Amino acid sequence: MATVAPSETCTVQLSADLYKDVRAFISDSGRADTDAINRFVEAAVSNYLLRKATKQLHAATAHISEEDLSEMVEEALDWARSQK
Repeated sequence: MATVAPSETCTVQLSADLYKDVRAFISDSGRADTDAINRFVEAAVSNYLLRKATKQLHAATAHISEEDLSEMVEEALDWARSQK
């Protein structure tokens, strides 16, 4: 998986209890420093956004057959490969 440096930074405020829970969760697998917490929050937000986008995609394509979707994906991949 490719890592892309963020172009913008935002501040996320966690409640004291949630912050303690995150620190405890991360410290079970190693250091629970600020960088580790930042990486955890970024991964959690990315995962949330991916799940949300997946649900929206499923809803938007529910009326299209699996075969038609596969064909559309293959066409898009062929086009993307031809752009290199």
